[in-house]
Amino acid sequence: MKRKESGITLIALVVTIVVLLILAGVSISMLTGENGIVTQAQKASVKNDNGTVLEALRLKLSQYLSENKGTYTKDKLELLRDDEIIDENNIINVLNLVEQKLKTGNGSNNKDVYVIEDNHLYYYDNKGNKTDLGDLGNTEETIPETDPDFFEITDDGTISIKDKLSYYTDDGVTGGILPYKYIKIPSEINGIKVTHIADYMFSGYSWGFKNIETIIIPEGVTTIGARAFCYCEGLKNIEIPFSVVSIGEEAFLNCFELKTITIYNDEGTISGEPWGAGESTEILYLGDIQFKEFATNYLLDKNQEEVEELILKSVYYIGTFEEFLNETNTTRNDLEQTAKENGMTYIEYLKNTLIDRSSWLGVEYEVSKNNAEGKTVEELEQMFAEKNGGTGSFDDFLTKNGLTREDFNEMIKEEGFRTEEDFLKVYIFLY
Repeated sequence: MKRKESGITLIALVVTIVVLLILAGVSISMLTGENGIVTQAQKASVKNDNGTVLEALRLKLSQYLSENKGTYTKDKLELLRDDEIIDENNIINVLNLVEQKLKTGNGSNNKDVYVIEDNHLYYYDNKGNKTDLGDLGNTEETIPETDPDFFEITDDGTISIKDKLSYYTDDGVTGGILPYKYIKIPSEINGIKVTHIADYMFSGYSWGFKNIETIIIPEGVTTIGARAFCYCEGLKNIEIPFSVVSIGEEAFLNCFELKTITIYNDEGTISGEPWGAGESTEILYLGDIQFKEFATNYLLDKNQEEVEELILKSVYYIGTFEEFLNETNTTRNDLEQTAKENGMTYIEYLKNTLIDRSSWLGVEYEVSKNNAEGKTVEELEQMFAEKNGGTGSFDDFLTKNGLTREDFNEMIKEEGFRTEEDFLKVYIFLY
């Protein structure tokens, strides 16, 4: 009779070791790989610092303006040097600017430094890679809001210039001359919120206002009309807010001096680029920076339980945080140790991970709800149609695309949204 073997065989032992190594590899990858929690936290930390330095610099410039009734007493770079904010090479002294030591901005020789170049703030990382963080000459703080009486507005929120033709020189060459070089459009006029920039607002069919250099459009505007800035030959910079979902045909045609179109959203969110602008015009997308600011404020008063719940949302996990940790062979001690190594508390570490836009659907949804606040389903449907190239009603858009409302509602369910309103909010403001 054969004796029953006890213990495990060599093959079983090898298999067990291989499985353990695979599980360990998965766990390490989740923590330290390109998309791992540690890597994402480090990227989020850099983004957080970038935003901190940019906002601190803009605030400092705003203070210079407020101290002298809206104008600079001398060149802004000279003012910054006087306060030892920048050196002779325009490199930012982060400690002097933000009054605390950050994880970035402590290097030299264009590595891990913040530098002002061509009126923009740039960050050079440890490898010398350069990131444009924003234009310093056209922040909202530097330009006062233009007199509301200069404009007129319709009941649907479409804004235009009052008595526009009175500013036209009628010589066929000069075009129009406005009383302003820098225009900051108000967000509300006569109790009506500004939502649309009229077709040809700053131009005629073949002429424009030659002396405008900068235009700032307020948050809340959703559409910019066709040829709205056409032939504004002196226009150098224009800022377009996160809320804009549609820019009309040839909006920037023959804007020969236009250097930068700054869009506070992600690339690809507004179709039709470059909207008539020339090859020399830079289109600068700053969606990540605006999102980071929103996410930082959103997370400010969140407790540990709420943040852990959002972590689960970011990876589409259904279950408890403890179950998630168990399945990924991770413990809270592991995360706390990683946080400590990055100079953060446990909750700061989780928050910085979430601030990475690409991984946080939870906050993205909150952003969309924030931007869509107060809009009816019918208004959202119309915005959805316009964002997708529609020119008529929402029903016309569906018909043109061979869809019925039943088809549309089925698509919403397939995408995992509870209501049509939820779907429209997320799609319009994020895609």
